[in-house]
Amino acid sequence: MEHTKGFRYLIWAEFSIQFCPIRRFCSGCGHVVLVIVSHLKIKYSDSFNNIIRNRNFRRSAFLGIHAIYKEFNVKNIDCTEKFFTKAAQIINSAMMRMFKLVIFDLDGTLINSVKAIAKSINLAFAEIGLGPYDWNRDIVRFFGTPFGLWVETLLKEAGKYSDEMKERMKQKTWDNYSVIGPQIAKLNPGALKTLETLKKKGVKMAVATNMLRRHADIFLPHFGILKYFDKVCTFSDVERGKPYPDQLDCILKETGAKKSEILMVGDTRADLEFARNAGVRIAMLDAPWNKLLHPDYRIKRLDEVLEFF
Repeated sequence: MEHTKGFRYLIWAEFSIQFCPIRRFCSGCGHVVLVIVSHLKIKYSDSFNNIIRNRNFRRSAFLGIHAIYKEFNVKNIDCTEKFFTKAAQIINSAMMRMFKLVIFDLDGTLINSVKAIAKSINLAFAEIGLGPYDWNRDIVRFFGTPFGLWVETLLKEAGKYSDEMKERMKQKTWDNYSVIGPQIAKLNPGALKTLETLKKKGVKMAVATNMLRRHADIFLPHFGILKYFDKVCTFSDVERGKPYPDQLDCILKETGAKKSEILMVGDTRADLEFARNAGVRIAMLDAPWNKLLHPDYRIKRLDEVLEFF
């Protein structure tokens, strides 16, 4: 494991000041940070600024340095194979203690349901002479919010809104989704691996979704993933769906986790606002509709969640 002296110097200076428990410049912090760079598979060729701005890196640096200082005599820290092996074990352990419950969103996060939702809407609205609606142009703006808002807005824009029509289109779309969803929707890449691995590690998992209970009861068994969750909380189970934090209260009754031990995984503004309102951290799965949002962590694939454990 080779690093330039200049690179080490910058690392030591930056993190001795920011994360070191005794707040001083020392090589011990530098060695810990090098372990973390390796642990998170961050490219050593990345610029120093890119590395220190990596949220996962900063979080791990804080945990890792504090854990290392409890284990090693700072004065005797040596950049040896024994140190790196032990440091990696301590960092892994510290990270595992950080999150004990992962809450997953369903549509757009665990499941790619874009085409199924669009087709369900278009079949319903075609009966009253509206549509077809394009996902990117007409529908994506609603993604993650309660479905009643979708229907109400589309009907008002077409000049066909009434309470009766809103309820009719809601029910028709959901009926379509019950049939079309399992046929077209699919698990997102890395979903099954993530759930299986977290289960083996003893991490509790839950679902918080604005999907109706009847759809969750279809989708979760259909994809064979119901068995992984300690609690499933849907829009039907609470007074207010996301972005309100009601679903967290629903989940905590079953899991007993502390808010500081919870990681939310989602893909929409509603997921982000839910996490903020609930007081938990969020890892956001990259999608075209969330590029301008600022979550705690950002992931490109679901199995990147495993780097937290």
